[in-house]
Amino acid sequence: MSATADVLADREATIRAYYARADAGDDTGALATLTEDAQIRFGNAPPMVGRETLLPVRQQLAAVASALRHDIVRVDVAADGAYATAEIVVVYTRHDCSELAVPGGCAFEFAAGGRICG
Repeated sequence: MSATADVLADREATIRAYYARADAGDDTGALATLTEDAQIRFGNAPPMVGRETLLPVRQQLAAVASALRHDIVRVDVAADGAYATAEIVVVYTRHDCSELAVPGGCAFEFAAGGRICG
C-alpha cells in the first residue's frame, strides 16, 4: 500500500528536522522527532532504547568535538512511508578547529504518528 505524497514529504521533513535540530544543539527539538521508546544504534554498538539515551552520547561527543553537523546527501522514503534511509556525511569539528568528514547512512522506521521509532 502506498502512502500519500504528503505523508512521504512529512517523513523526509521529519528526518531533516531531526538532523537540523541536532546540529543546532537543540536536543529537546531533536528528541521531539523520536518516540519515547525509539531504538537508536550507532555503528555496531548495541541498540539504545528510549530517546533520552541520546543525551549522554551528545555529552561524550563534546569531549572530542566542538561541533557536529550532518550534510544530507539524499533521503529515500519507502512507498508505504513506514521506512526511510538517509545518506549523510557527518562532519566533526575538533577542538583544534580541524574537521573530519565521515560518510554514513541511517535507516529510519516511523511510528503511526509520524515520529521516528527506530
